[in-house]
Amino acid sequence: MANTSPTADRPDALSTLSLPGSWGIATVDVVGQVCLGRQLSPKYREGTNPTPYIRAANITVNGLVLDDVQAMDFDEIEIEKYSLHDGDVLLAEASGSAKHVGRCAIWRNQIQTCCFQNTVIRFRSRSVRPEFSALVFHYYLDTGEFGRIARGVGILHLGAARFAKMRFPVPSLAEQDAIGNRTKLLFGKLERAEKRVVNAINNLHSQYAIAVSEHLRLPNIYAHVYSSNSETTIHADPVATSAIGDVSVVTNGRAFKTSEWSTSGTPIVRIQNLKDTALPFNYFPGRLEDHFRIKRGDLLFAWSGTPETSFGAHVWEGEDAALNQHIFRIRPNPTLVDKAYLYHALNGLRKLFIGLARGGGGLAHLSKSDFLATKLWLPTIAVQQEPCAP
Repeated sequence: MANTSPTADRPDALSTLSLPGSWGIATVDVVGQVCLGRQLSPKYREGTNPTPYIRAANITVNGLVLDDVQAMDFDEIEIEKYSLHDGDVLLAEASGSAKHVGRCAIWRNQIQTCCFQNTVIRFRSRSVRPEFSALVFHYYLDTGEFGRIARGVGILHLGAARFAKMRFPVPSLAEQDAIGNRTKLLFGKLERAEKRVVNAINNLHSQYAIAVSEHLRLPNIYAHVYSSNSETTIHADPVATSAIGDVSVVTNGRAFKTSEWSTSGTPIVRIQNLKDTALPFNYFPGRLEDHFRIKRGDLLFAWSGTPETSFGAHVWEGEDAALNQHIFRIRPNPTLVDKAYLYHALNGLRKLFIGLARGGGGLAHLSKSDFLATKLWLPTIAVQQEPCAP
């Protein structure tokens, strides 16, 4: 087991803080019980007592996402050992990213009789408030302390034993309550600020849609989506509606495993690389099927993540690359729809796509079937290719 005690040449995250002299310093296993969940096995898939269980995938940086909770067989003794209680702090024991290993959330009895898998660590407080514990663990996540002590190749593991021996600051219960209340107020302000930002982004999307409609000389795209009284056209030429799937070939990206990532090979284009082309790439060193390859000029659409900031159309301007899952490659039929026209039309329909997406915890996914069935306003190709008015 790795030594997690801080030294002069290997200080931990707490060493950078000036803690009050009245605070004590303990280890995680002194202030609470640390337990790793039950290992998943095919023989437990079906049984006499199917019980919901939490996986690392259910724990996000924005909290618990419980719209896809799976079940496996737990007997009465295992339920007693692995069941979750109100106030338990759950941590993702494993992740492909050092930034995400150890992400945590507080369990609030959202599901009656629920257990947890061995990709999750349960911390059950003995002498500290759960809210304060979660703050400490969030601090270790944000400062990279969890990622620093995690071990593994491809998939990083925090390790229950390493986690249990991490140092833990211990103020009085009164101070913990005061810190928790103060933090709750600050988080409330942040949530309200986030809502204002989201509203502002939505307003920008609406203005974008209006601008697209005016430049493409079509009825307002959102008006068509949300109103039945928007069948008039601005342009004199005929305008038809066609489903995206009828005018283009749409391919989803490949689900690359983190164990397949490398530092050389074909660059893998993920959503973050579309949003910020300066971010580094992961690479795939193996043989890549042609339908997962993208080339300069390909039209792409990101359909997963935080809808307000992740969803949208992009034109790939980089070198030949591998397309990751959660991104569609769209090959329009050139006799029916112009690629530039389709790019703007898709971004103009972003509000509709957000409304169709499903998910929780701030993350959502747009299904391929909903995307393909979405209707577009399509004038003639000649009209689509006309330059926009200045």
